[in-house]
Amino acid sequence: MVGSSKCSNLSIADDYFHDSEDLLKRYNLTEEFFKNTKSKRMKLFVDLRIAYECVLKSIFVYFYETDADRKEISKAVLKMSHDLLKLESEVKKKLSPALQVEIDHFSNDLKQLPIGLRYRLDVMDFLDAREDLYRLTIGDDDWLSRYYELIKSLTEFVDRKLSAESAVGPLSDFVSFEEAIKPVDNKYIKN
Repeated sequence: MVGSSKCSNLSIADDYFHDSEDLLKRYNLTEEFFKNTKSKRMKLFVDLRIAYECVLKSIFVYFYETDADRKEISKAVLKMSHDLLKLESEVKKKLSPALQVEIDHFSNDLKQLPIGLRYRLDVMDFLDAREDLYRLTIGDDDWLSRYYELIKSLTEFVDRKLSAESAVGPLSDFVSFEEAIKPVDNKYIKN
């Protein structure tokens, strides 16, 4: 039996994986309509930024200690918050040297691009203060495309890992009956 802890890792990693994948799809659907207006282009970036955070969290959870329960894993992820540097340092050692180099390429830029850029007011203030950084990063088609490709590669990495874990078989091969009927820890349900 794999155990409920490993199932928790896989379940949570899968959730973050799908979030990343969904955001990449939304980026693809909106890119041609949003890339020519600065405030809309920032929204494209925010989709990528959140997709990146999600895929890093997915990798982090996938490799997290397997004897941890869902609540402990969720706490560890919440502790990371939106801190990309922390997430990158946790997952880079699990990745190929080529992916590590790509992460390093974007790390400094991303550190200077706040998550708050999802609001038009913040975007306009940011552009007033850091137009130079905008032109080198979000405003540069090549930078945005390369960032997309990094996230896509990381998402494909996680997809391969999670797909290798999936199996068809009786639930009892993965979790005991008691664990299967036990209520799932949910941070939105007050105990």
